[in-house]
Amino acid sequence: MPNDRLELPLTTTEDAALAYVDGVDRMLAAWPGVHERLSAAIELDADFALGHAAMARYLAMQGKVAAAQDAAMSARTVAKRATRRERQHVECIALLVHGKPGEALRAVHEHVEEFATDSLALSLALGAFGLHAFSGRADHDAVRLALCERVATKHSADDWWFLSYFGWAHTEAGNLRVGQDLSRRGFELRRENAHGAHSMAHSFHECGQYADAVAHLDDWLPDYDVAGQLHCHLNWHRALLDVQMGDVDAALTRLRTAMAPTLSTSPPINIFTDGASLLWRIMLYEQGSADSHLSAPMKQHWQELAAYAHDTWPRPAVSFIDAHCAMADAAMGDQQRVTTRAEALRELDASGALAAGAVPATLAQALGAYMQGDYVTAADNVEAILSDLPRLGGSHAQREIHEETLIAACLKCDRRARAAELLNERLARRPSAIDQHWLSIAN
Repeated sequence: MPNDRLELPLTTTEDAALAYVDGVDRMLAAWPGVHERLSAAIELDADFALGHAAMARYLAMQGKVAAAQDAAMSARTVAKRATRRERQHVECIALLVHGKPGEALRAVHEHVEEFATDSLALSLALGAFGLHAFSGRADHDAVRLALCERVATKHSADDWWFLSYFGWAHTEAGNLRVGQDLSRRGFELRRENAHGAHSMAHSFHECGQYADAVAHLDDWLPDYDVAGQLHCHLNWHRALLDVQMGDVDAALTRLRTAMAPTLSTSPPINIFTDGASLLWRIMLYEQGSADSHLSAPMKQHWQELAAYAHDTWPRPAVSFIDAHCAMADAAMGDQQRVTTRAEALRELDASGALAAGAVPATLAQALGAYMQGDYVTAADNVEAILSDLPRLGGSHAQREIHEETLIAACLKCDRRARAAELLNERLARRPSAIDQHWLSIAN
């Protein structure tokens, strides 16, 4: 019986195992070629349960839910001849793609207690969009790190994938030096690893090492194929650096050429939320509001992103996405859509169906109010859920936009002392030219 990269047995043929291991490693590295290699594994062994399960995971990440569920059903069907470890692995993925995140998270925790090096199963719980991030817990950064620490001793010192994610988990939990050391080690072990490059980008961001971040991404991104899963998102990181350095035109050019829905093949969640949050940040930083008009390029980008969101998520789906949908509708001046989405989110919260609770509906109200020039309401609403923002999921870098909306609203409704307090807290963590400029306004 062949084994995977970390010596876990695979119930399949040697040739299918080789294709599968390569496909999974590409998925764990967010590297192109995942679909082709997993398809080859399934073609070589149609009864290979883990091949079907990995395909289900990949399709779900690409936003192809129906196809992912079909693949998960195929995995469950053929898993009868698989080992117990493989059957549990299949079930972790099947629960996730069939919309049972709570059950999936419990299954992952139980599974990795015994099979800590089952990387693909473990990966379901990790990352900015993983099961912990979208669990609705405000302390998910700490819980995710605790999981990584619990299984760390089972992983070898040269497991590039685990080191990259372990480093990212430390960075998100505020352990910046440890996070950067681990992230760098993982990236050095495998340069063809977009998650490693991503972990480094987050570390530089949280440490305020902007010149290092620019050098890192400008060196690495040109060799990353547009078909890579994180191509859009890493360009978002680079665009944020453009904005931080005052080059909005460069950021918009990057949005148009590397992140637009008409061009990018990245997962829909990245294409939309990265684009919307970049545009909203630019608007905030330029002190845009209800009393200013969007430039023609900005308006065109917003129209494209709003249309993409309406087609892809016509109803509330994932709280992290819903907050960005409200952002796009508010920017377009479509207050009716903002209100409708907020009401739908409140109803879901009342029924107990939202892990993030009242956070997304409150944010929708805040964003709509901001664009209508009601800065007091915008500030009050964000302030009310400020400590609960982690419940949305995503990373610190992604969620900062809501804190920045609060700061901008405070500056516009003459709550300058509160804006200064928030800005001083941010500047104590890391330098920022934009925060420093805002602080000069607040003072």
